[in-house]
Amino acid sequence: ANPELNRYNVYIATQAGVSSTNINELENGQQFLSIQDTALSITESLTDKSYQVLITGVDGSGESGFANTINIAPVGGELAFAPEANADQFQISEDQTLQGNVLTNDTNQYSGDLRVNADALILPQHGTLNINENGDFTYIPIANFNGEDAFSYQVANELGMTDTAVVEITILAVNDAPIALDNTYNITNNGALVVLSPGLLINDSDIDLDNLTVDTTPVSEPTRGQLTLFDNGGFEYQGEQNMQGEDSFQYRVVDAQGAQAIANVTIVSSNTNVAPITKNDSYSLSEDETLVVTAANGVLSNDTDPNNDSFSVDETFIVAPTHGQLLLAIDGSFSYVPDANFNGVDQFQYQAIDVLGATSTATVTLIINSEPDNPVAQNDAYQFSKNKLFEVTTQNGLLVNDFNIEAGDLSVNTTAINTTQNGELTLKVDGSFTYQPDLGFIGVDSFTYSISNEQGLTATAQVTLSESGVNTFPEANDDQYTLDEDSSASLLDVLANDTDADGDTITISNIQNIVGEATIIAGKIQFTPPANFSGEIVLTYTITDGYSVGNEGINDRTASVTITVTPVNDTPIANADSITMNEDAPAVLVNVLANDSDIDGDILEITAATADIGSASVVDNKIQYTP
Repeated sequence: ANPELNRYNVYIATQAGVSSTNINELENGQQFLSIQDTALSITESLTDKSYQVLITGVDGSGESGFANTINIAPVGGELAFAPEANADQFQISEDQTLQGNVLTNDTNQYSGDLRVNADALILPQHGTLNINENGDFTYIPIANFNGEDAFSYQVANELGMTDTAVVEITILAVNDAPIALDNTYNITNNGALVVLSPGLLINDSDIDLDNLTVDTTPVSEPTRGQLTLFDNGGFEYQGEQNMQGEDSFQYRVVDAQGAQAIANVTIVSSNTNVAPITKNDSYSLSEDETLVVTAANGVLSNDTDPNNDSFSVDETFIVAPTHGQLLLAIDGSFSYVPDANFNGVDQFQYQAIDVLGATSTATVTLIINSEPDNPVAQNDAYQFSKNKLFEVTTQNGLLVNDFNIEAGDLSVNTTAINTTQNGELTLKVDGSFTYQPDLGFIGVDSFTYSISNEQGLTATAQVTLSESGVNTFPEANDDQYTLDEDSSASLLDVLANDTDADGDTITISNIQNIVGEATIIAGKIQFTPPANFSGEIVLTYTITDGYSVGNEGINDRTASVTITVTPVNDTPIANADSITMNEDAPAVLVNVLANDSDIDGDILEITAATADIGSASVVDNKIQYTP
């Protein structure tokens, strides 16, 4: 005791952050004022709770002369002052990189620094994220995306206590420059050419779907004729009499907001092969839908060739879409799979080539219509005290780590999908709830709840309620991997995102729904896909921490592993052939491909033929043999 101090004040609560001004607002807060003695006995304290105690001393002048904070762990337990992770909101422009720190508004109820648990991230849907343990992060949205994105992170303090928050990112739209593609036109010997609207604009496009116009002043004039441009894309050209060869000019296309692009126009005499005339295409589909387009409606269906030559898609040229996967065939048919949850405008470019090698390019616009996305509900775990009413506030409730991809608020269905078995549960729409365990119950209880967004879509999660000091179930989380067709055995570290609140060692005890070969090796799943298989395989695996709870047996939990096997080209299979012919017989044509095959269904072609005796050559994709 300090002899210069006249009296002491003691403030105590089962919640960190104790001060003389907030003591009545904290959990189990009590204050003892003007204590003359240096000892204090506090009755009716909760032996299974962590306490924080603030002691202040007052000197003879009435001024505070001493203050100290003490943390007291529960009997036989450890301190349990969890940090508080608070939601963040950021705003950037389209195609801009965001850098920030998620910990700046988070608070720690215990001493020491907070850190981000990188293994508990839920990544954003529309961009890439790199985040450090100190909370610094870099977010890069996918090209040309604008709208709402989000990710969640978990913060931990030096006690290993955690909390989760959601980071919302608004990406503001900015104008993108239009795309102007080159054009080629054919003229007769008198040199006159009149092109009506849309003319030059027929294969130009704007990813923002703005209306395009042509600047009536050329960027560069033709050298062998007179040119008049119209803003609707039409133009008139009068070349030299009996013109031979080519002439050219450049024009500028402008969108509604003033962004520009430049393209070249080549004018060729009628005695010269002219490239195909390609026209832009547009298709629409719903979010998360696969678009399949036949050749009859494909990218070549509205293209023509001035020389009436046959033409096809040039396999050597393609500008791939930004927000999805494209498979484009030479006949113009194609399939397109947009990125998960993406909606907006995507584009790709293709090139048509005629039999003489002349080419022309066009743009295909893909409009992906928005479909409401389900909210994301994440599992929760809480600890309660024996025989005591357990109350969870909105700030620590079920919705804290759940988030909505769509705009608007989330709400909890007040009727649980699967309710508790060993106590009475009351749910509220704001995520708060109360749980009154049955008298004398010691163990683990659980319930499943559902959330809804303003679009009426739902998601479910499980809540585990553990009596203080009782082993907690491990948490198994779903995994996703991508492998190539016919790839060798791969070790899948499915435990990397699984957790155990008690810090117990987790092991894989079982694998189910095996397609291919899957075995457990050193805590990982060694997986080999079936031969020649491509597509999606879903395995189910079970984890355990090796402990039993009540009558429920070993603490087992299951999760799924989604493996996407991407197709690769397989080597064709060539089988031996035999023929019998007379001596000095004339050359015979042998269809050796008749018993050969390609597992991918590709068209086979003979590239070379040799013979040890006689001669062999390739004729019409057959082998002509002369003895």
